[in-house]
Amino acid sequence: MDLDIRRIDNTDYDKCLEIARDLKEWFNERGISKMTIDLRVHEAYGAYLNGELVGFVVLRFERSFAEIVWMAVKRKYQGKSIGTRLLNFIEYVVRGRDVKLLIVVDWEGSGLPTVCENQGILREAWLHTHTIGRPIPRLG
Repeated sequence: MDLDIRRIDNTDYDKCLEIARDLKEWFNERGISKMTIDLRVHEAYGAYLNGELVGFVVLRFERSFAEIVWMAVKRKYQGKSIGTRLLNFIEYVVRGRDVKLLIVVDWEGSGLPTVCENQGILREAWLHTHTIGRPIPRLG
């Protein structure tokens, strides 16, 4: 699988929203509305498979922490380690910025903790914080 993860430019914002709209069980209209703004305000990275955007993540950075604001993978590509690769890439990005904590906020409509659970990541560890440099707790 030739997966390329890179910054998303404004030509792919609508594609990110299409991915989220297709995942109605995880993203409601209120969430999509907020995502529309967050894609432009914060750093967004896309997972491209043979040039096609198949997943994305939006990160917000503060001084010593980063927050995963949004993350989604196209339905037909779920279960193919794309979410795991995005999470690994996120940790690489935040390490390069001397970030100490990675935060996930689970507000209504986000769906990210479910994505993390599907990748075998312990929900409680992601709902609050993950200390960079320590192994990510996994189930099982």
